[in-house]
Amino acid sequence: MLYINRSSKTPIYKQIYDSFKEDILTGRYAPQTRLPATRRLAKDLGVSRNTVDLAYQQLVLEGYIVPHACSGFTVEPIAPSTVYQPVKRKDTAEEQQKPKNKIQYDFWYPLLDCSLFPMKTWKKLYCSALSEIGSSKFISYPERQGEPQLQKAIADYLFRSRGVHCAPHQVIVSCGIQFNLELLLKLFDPSCCTAAMEEPGYNGVRDLLQANHFRVSPIPVDHDGIVTQHLKDCRASLLYITPSHQFPTGAILPVNRRMEILDWAKQQNAYIIEDDYDSELRYFSNSIPSLQSIDRNDRVIYLGTFSKVLAPGLRISYLVLPPQLLERYRQICGFYLCQVPYTNQLALTEFINSGYLEQHIRRVRHAYSEKQAKFLSAIDRVFGERIHLFSKNAGLHMLADIETTLTSEELIQRAEKVGIRVYSAKFCWSSPATAPEHQLILGYGSIPAQDYEPALRLLYHAWYEI
Repeated sequence: MLYINRSSKTPIYKQIYDSFKEDILTGRYAPQTRLPATRRLAKDLGVSRNTVDLAYQQLVLEGYIVPHACSGFTVEPIAPSTVYQPVKRKDTAEEQQKPKNKIQYDFWYPLLDCSLFPMKTWKKLYCSALSEIGSSKFISYPERQGEPQLQKAIADYLFRSRGVHCAPHQVIVSCGIQFNLELLLKLFDPSCCTAAMEEPGYNGVRDLLQANHFRVSPIPVDHDGIVTQHLKDCRASLLYITPSHQFPTGAILPVNRRMEILDWAKQQNAYIIEDDYDSELRYFSNSIPSLQSIDRNDRVIYLGTFSKVLAPGLRISYLVLPPQLLERYRQICGFYLCQVPYTNQLALTEFINSGYLEQHIRRVRHAYSEKQAKFLSAIDRVFGERIHLFSKNAGLHMLADIETTLTSEELIQRAEKVGIRVYSAKFCWSSPATAPEHQLILGYGSIPAQDYEPALRLLYHAWYEI
């Protein structure tokens, strides 16, 4: 039985095709079964013969049926393993009837204040980049490590802002920190290479290491960052750290520990991956020089991104390789083309070279500094001593320890009932069961400052008064 829905937006020939395809794949039509003649089926369905013929020709094209001269079409034999049962679709009406809480405030840590993006300037520079469309450069494949002018602009900027020592050819431009790490990990053999990282730490890196079959050794973190004594007991070849703003605690690694880590790397012939993901967002002191800037043995691999100061959607990050790894990178990953669009690279190059980036960073730093002060003030007024916050010097999130008898899951569920999303810090631990029970990560970047106190009062009511 073949039913045509004439009110459907799906073309009639496609409905005929879909019906026969499903019948063949589910075994309703046995191999060698002859299909109805096109003229008779068209008459039975009240459609044109051309419509039926179009459906049959698509089935022939995909190998479901075979045409025979002067004798119609027969079903092709299909291996049993390919025969399937049609997937039952969920009842969307039933799904829509389920009550859903409307989320008014989202404290997810990566979210930014979109009003701070330099839209007018970026549009101007992007339109200028678009004028290159007719050039031979635009219609060519991209440079493998990024456009040379952008590599130089990034190298110069990193020296001015972070003390990073590198030549432009050491900079690899890519479409995100995780993709940079994917490339980087190809330079090491996971069968004989243990990777150490902070505990708690960034789960995206841990997942990536494990997906690439590296053994991951968690190293404890205290109020000063990674505990170097535990690192010395670990025979790792790679160490991933966030020394200038530890994720998620916000700790700043002091210079004595930095020197100990560099000595460890030299003695172990190991490499340090320094992720400087939000180094620009410091509020109460000057930027801290990078670990790479004091490395005299070329053991530090430097990672950075423009996601925090511009926008994650631009997908522009960079990797700075030590000279001895650069040749290995070109041998193993030299065939990869840069994933960042040419126009974005040109626009960013001009954004940096014209001084707009550093001007924008000053503006963003001031705006987020004011937002953080208002957030801290609102927390103090609403929660008092019932919330303990870790480092408050930088970034767009805070690790909060909640004084409560509720579990983190109960805190999250109660918050969602009043229209607020909060997030447990357990995902930052290699073993979530060992994580502190009442720690949440509160990202305040995307929420308007005037809404901090109303949002926090809703949380207080959900956690302590319901």
